[in-house]
Amino acid sequence: MATLVVTQMSQAIKRARPDIPERIIDTLPAEIDIVFDENVTSFRELVTLLYHKYFTASEVKEMIQFYSTDLGKKTIRVMPALAAESMSIGQRWGQSLGPVIEQRIKARFMREGIKL
Repeated sequence: MATLVVTQMSQAIKRARPDIPERIIDTLPAEIDIVFDENVTSFRELVTLLYHKYFTASEVKEMIQFYSTDLGKKTIRVMPALAAESMSIGQRWGQSLGPVIEQRIKARFMREGIKL
């Protein structure tokens, strides 16, 4: 999460203030890490409440056991890339359906006597 914040903030600063030296931009990761470290407890509390909303204590224990296995560790490692690639695939798939949907809607409207 910190990496995403650093990337977005760096890009925003560079766009808004291209005169800021790169050596200053390079300090962002350390500064952001400090803020995250200082506030990680509040994040854990919020996530814990969220997990309690959807999982029983027994289920959480089972998840902890799973994520302690080799497959669980691999799942943790690859999940961000898997999620990002899945979203990209979903976007491309949805975009590819746009023309098909448009054609179908036009045909339906035409059958109803409505021209677009």
